[in-house]
Amino acid sequence: MMGMNDERRYDLIDGNALKRIYDELKSRLNNIVPLVVICGPGKCGPDEDCVACEPEKKMECMYHQRNALKTALNDSGCLATTFEEDLELEYASLEEQIILREPEVDIVFIFPDSRGAAAELLQFTRDPVIRPKVRVLVPFQYHPLYAESVSYLTSVYQELMATHGHVYPYDSKNETHRTPEYIALMMMGAYRLYKLAHPPEKRVDE
Repeated sequence: MMGMNDERRYDLIDGNALKRIYDELKSRLNNIVPLVVICGPGKCGPDEDCVACEPEKKMECMYHQRNALKTALNDSGCLATTFEEDLELEYASLEEQIILREPEVDIVFIFPDSRGAAAELLQFTRDPVIRPKVRVLVPFQYHPLYAESVSYLTSVYQELMATHGHVYPYDSKNETHRTPEYIALMMMGAYRLYKLAHPPEKRVDE
């Protein structure tokens, strides 16, 4: 006599049942919208639209790269933001840290390509709440695995690689390494699937 477990097993083999399960998972995945903050260099000129960058130089301009990444992440199901464009912070150093400590913030991408952005990296990685959220995007020639020179910032990268592993080399031209956009989209796609497979536990009083 066939038991209920056997019936359930045969139901799962049925293509329609698998399709329903897949559609349900996709629906649940669409409800997972990670909050992503993108930090890094600001505008390279005083113009509000940063038109100082010629079209051929925009690939090297970190301000444009950050905004392009924000657009790509928002188009892929995330809620991505950059502080200076989306928020008017009066005391940026302290207010950014307070915001990033909030549990609603999932991931923090940092391009440490300026002194200010490098200072942010040092500040955020010294905070035990923010540190696990940080994902560092470094031009491959400055990544510890490829850099020929050693600096204090390189040692910070090495420490992060040893403790959290989230220091990623990139190539804006997509010649020797992947672009920041490719890396971030791949990472956030996997992150959303992880959140789907590991939903937060509900509190007893809920």
